[in-house]
Amino acid sequence: MGITLGITVLFVVFFVLLMLNVPISFAIIVSSLVGMLASGFDGLAIIQRLQASAESGPLLAIPFFVIAGIIMDRGGVTKLMIDFAFSIVGHIRGGLALVNVMGGMLMGGISGSSVADTASIGSVMIPAMKQKKYDIGFTTALTASSGTIGAMIPPSIPMVILGITANVSIGGLFLAGIVPGIVLGLVMMVYAYYVSKKHNYPTEVRVSSGEVLRRLINAILPLLTVVIIIVGVVGGVFTATEAGAVACIYALFLGMFVYKKISWKDIPNIFKEGCLISAAVMLIVVASSAFGYVLTYAHVPDNLVQLLLGITENKYFLLFLINVFLLILGTFLDPTPIILLVAPILYPIVIAMGVDPIQFGTMFVLNMAIGNLTPPVGVVLFTAAGLAKISVESVLKPMIPLWIIMIGILLLVTYVPAFSLFIPKIFMS
Repeated sequence: MGITLGITVLFVVFFVLLMLNVPISFAIIVSSLVGMLASGFDGLAIIQRLQASAESGPLLAIPFFVIAGIIMDRGGVTKLMIDFAFSIVGHIRGGLALVNVMGGMLMGGISGSSVADTASIGSVMIPAMKQKKYDIGFTTALTASSGTIGAMIPPSIPMVILGITANVSIGGLFLAGIVPGIVLGLVMMVYAYYVSKKHNYPTEVRVSSGEVLRRLINAILPLLTVVIIIVGVVGGVFTATEAGAVACIYALFLGMFVYKKISWKDIPNIFKEGCLISAAVMLIVVASSAFGYVLTYAHVPDNLVQLLLGITENKYFLLFLINVFLLILGTFLDPTPIILLVAPILYPIVIAMGVDPIQFGTMFVLNMAIGNLTPPVGVVLFTAAGLAKISVESVLKPMIPLWIIMIGILLLVTYVPAFSLFIPKIFMS
């Protein structure tokens, strides 16, 4: 009776706090604490559980990758990526729209954060596209959508968190995200070209071949970040955590000594910003651990497994149900708590059904990327709308074709294993 009461209290408190717009980390931790107390746990056990969840070496990868992304942004990498993208596709009809998407793809291989990519690319591209009379709703929707590509193209912070949480190869997840991420970006570019052709959006001045080469040389050093990380992690040279540290050192070297955009006096503020972002993530990690502990103690994961398998034993229909479930969760929860709370429950189910854990991880992360674009939470969508100074409601109609594109790629990842597993099987066999 006590544990049943505890679970009931946990969910009631959690959803009440969400409706009151309490920050997600506090909603999770307060509901977990109340649920644990109602279940009969003593206060010492609660504290020990919270502390133990934070004592994980692999979690150090999160602040390292966050700080590396901040250093790259401060070091002027965003401008280098946009300039390079402009030299490649700027002269095509709707050149700025294509640069927007290509810039998102390039930044996705550097920062690993959809919000950071949207903010850095959007702060440059949204004003430029507004000046050239692009529809502001289309501009905002495209900026938000291209920003989410960073969740798929390595290094991806959601993939790091998922790999740690579900005990799945982070290197494998990085490799699996490459093809879906690139294809997603290319399809978005085709759509952007179609819209630009339809509305006769302008072309930009063609850049000479010599200038293209110069911009490629300027951009190639930051782009090597993803190569260093993937080769290092997949090749067993270093762990994902050590890869984050290497990325930080490499980014700092570029920012200070190659591009000379960062000085010693900037470092404290960079680390301060990185620590604040990482602390917010770690608070969710700690809270989600307590939340998950209560659910596990009450055998909720086991019961959910039995429920889903009772509905169907067809692997393909089960994956469809999981996609719908994750997309619904993504409308009102951020990716990190969804990964921490749900991945440990779903992974045993899909593995028992014969689904490859790396393929499922790619599917999971792509669902989270789509969730970043769906209100009422949709943090990436809100970030882009804030940069454009328009309401989220005015972006929803232009978002529909882009949602369809992303769901189409999601279906490919879900039902065509080779689409995401082609590269991992080459390098990890």
